[in-house]
Amino acid sequence: MPLTVGLISLGCPKNLVDSEIMIGHLQKAGMTMTPEPELADVMVVNTCAFIDQAKQEAIDAILDIVRARENGAYPENQKLIVAGCLSQRFRKELPALLPEVDAFIGPDQITKLPEIITQVMDRTIQNRNFIEGKCRYVPDWNTPRYRLTPPHTAYIKIAEGCNHGCAYCIIPKLRGRYRSRPMEDILTEARALAADGVKEVMLLGQNVNSYGKNLETPVSFAELLRMVNEVEGIERIRFMTSHPKDLSDELIQAMADCDKVC
Repeated sequence: MPLTVGLISLGCPKNLVDSEIMIGHLQKAGMTMTPEPELADVMVVNTCAFIDQAKQEAIDAILDIVRARENGAYPENQKLIVAGCLSQRFRKELPALLPEVDAFIGPDQITKLPEIITQVMDRTIQNRNFIEGKCRYVPDWNTPRYRLTPPHTAYIKIAEGCNHGCAYCIIPKLRGRYRSRPMEDILTEARALAADGVKEVMLLGQNVNSYGKNLETPVSFAELLRMVNEVEGIERIRFMTSHPKDLSDELIQAMADCDKVC
């Protein structure tokens, strides 16, 4: 029998894309997803830690699973893996605070989830904390992924991380420095989504306006918008988040010129 995995995804759309990538890798490994946690061999909670309310929501979700196992609502031998930004932010503290959790992974370990689950189930795990320092991972168009959005719409993560050190924001410490995906890689994904019936794409980044500056051959977000606007089959383009610091006249003009930009 294949292992059955349940997943709770919390936080922002960027976190949802991480959940989609985790599911894609789990399915590729032959594991089965279930929306019913009482039927799962393993529960995964993909957490957010951006603000206090998000941290509390994540802790509540984890403890709800722990209590459900204790009172018999979920299988007693069900395993629990905590993923995402809460694990990344508190990677040193959480293993001691949550001994009921079988493994902790951050955004960089999402593609390794099937092998981590295998180690947990086989009891060959050496260390519950799989997080290895700062985040560096960036997905590409060929990354296994199962979309959780309605069929007509999809997210495209164009970059990871952020270089701004805003006093109110923890994201650079959670997600690392800004890493742009190559433009052609993004366009390949957009074309594949259009071929699959997607009509609307949401371009995602912590600050989409910074896109392309760190590439070997720098490009601008305005250039990317114009290129996505040319993808046949895509009818609407949205983006988030757009920080005023890098909002340029070039980008404003591109938004005016591109008829698909909402």
